[in-house]
Amino acid sequence: MFAVAAAALIASVAFSSPASVGPVGDGAGHGLIEQSDLVSGAWLQFPGPAGERLVRIGEHGRTASVGLPPQLRGERLRVSPLQNGWTVAIDRYLPAARATEYCCKEIEEPGPEEPGCCDDWVLAERSPHGRWVVVQTLPHSRGNETWVSEPVERHGQIELAWGKPYVEAVRVAAVPFGKPLGTAHIARHILPRAHSESVGVSVKRGALYDVAEYGPDVTSYEPEYIVERRLYANGRLGPIHLLRSRLLYQRGTYFTEPDGSELDLYSAGDFKLLVARRAPFASGFERSHLVLPQAEGSPEEAVAESFNGRLLITAETKLQAHSERERIVAVAVSAKGIPAATRTIEPQPGSSSRYFAGAIGDRGEWLVASTSYLGGPLWLHPSSPRCAYRPQKIKLTLAAVSHEHPSLAISAGRSGIFHIAWIDDHEQLQSASVRVLCARR
Repeated sequence: MFAVAAAALIASVAFSSPASVGPVGDGAGHGLIEQSDLVSGAWLQFPGPAGERLVRIGEHGRTASVGLPPQLRGERLRVSPLQNGWTVAIDRYLPAARATEYCCKEIEEPGPEEPGCCDDWVLAERSPHGRWVVVQTLPHSRGNETWVSEPVERHGQIELAWGKPYVEAVRVAAVPFGKPLGTAHIARHILPRAHSESVGVSVKRGALYDVAEYGPDVTSYEPEYIVERRLYANGRLGPIHLLRSRLLYQRGTYFTEPDGSELDLYSAGDFKLLVARRAPFASGFERSHLVLPQAEGSPEEAVAESFNGRLLITAETKLQAHSERERIVAVAVSAKGIPAATRTIEPQPGSSSRYFAGAIGDRGEWLVASTSYLGGPLWLHPSSPRCAYRPQKIKLTLAAVSHEHPSLAISAGRSGIFHIAWIDDHEQLQSASVRVLCARR
């Protein structure tokens, strides 16, 4: 027995030395945005001295700055990598000719901190060769309340939808790769004899779906039922799919799986954290699974998702009821909504004073990075389903996190390599790449 234990495989890490990405600007407080690329590596977005900056991280940790057109340097920049190497970027932009205009006439009290009424949504396409080939304005997208969907790749072109809150009319258009936007079509009234004040567009199975909520409590995020219909680029709507469930009143967070199913993560009872699965276009949810029991207080969790739909939930919980002691835990959830064993990353003598960020790969391996709320050393906490689990803190050599901006960003690439980014004490953005592996202990 002793020999077996001594030879146990424990998750460990192999990492590259930190590499400087560049200086951050005064807006560093709004955090870093990192996402995995659908082909390889990751994209890192952060505020620079001259506006938003974008960096491409290779699968082995090499970084390359990506120049942005002037229309794509605002804080609302959204970058969407596609399967074929093309990249779509969307941002709000105020043309110079409109800089002194007043465009909020129909809004009684526009927020002074976010006027934006003269802005337009701008769409840009970046080719696999690294050039921005098209930058154009979305028609009828002026105003700070307009929303824009995530783009999807369908039959060699990009499909995109946009609209306004509380308005059922949704515009949709197709964009051939490297070409200007096609004609925008309008889809109206998801249900012919019912009105919704909450309409949006989601992506499921690589297609756009018009989604509307109905009921007297829609404005308080408690719909009676939800209807979704396939939205085609010509404005046509597909068959009606209806979801009616008591879980809609729990205000959960929904995660769309590659097969079109959904996972609903929600709190109930004594702030217990549960997950329920909805089969593709089903009218209800399957039975719920307990992810995390919570004796006291509302759990504070962060969720990461892999390409194949696995979830990693990192949370701060009480060790027991009426106790000030806490622990940081991580739970992996399969794409079918089945939670694995809860793993304690680190116990805390009192209320947690650490910042955590995690990511999970397609094979089930995960990595959590942590630092103090006051910055300082950067620690790694790995796990792999092929290794025995043991709570451990592995210090990332030469990494020091800023005391002023102690936020972290982490993502998992296609080949299972994790990419971590942080701001150091010199206001420089740093990046490192890590692989989780099994070591004999």
